[in-house]
Amino acid sequence: CSERYKIQAPISLMGYLHDTDTVVVITKTVILARFSLDVESRVTNEYKVKLSCGPQPELLQGCWAGPGVLATVSHESMV
Repeated sequence: CSERYKIQAPISLMGYLHDTDTVVVITKTVILARFSLDVESRVTNEYKVKLSCGPQPELLQGCWAGPGVLATVSHESMV
């Protein structure tokens, strides 16, 4: 086992999309990072975005709502 990718904040949520062989990570600072690994275990197709979040981003929870659809909530009064 060796380090392949470093993200700058603690991980809040991590998921794997089998269909596209992609890893999705959301950090405690509400950054969503998506990437995949090539055959030599190098990070490819990387992108990062800052999510708009409810009043308490530290309480972020998420689940796969369908193929490639990630649903998140962070203590909002309406979902």
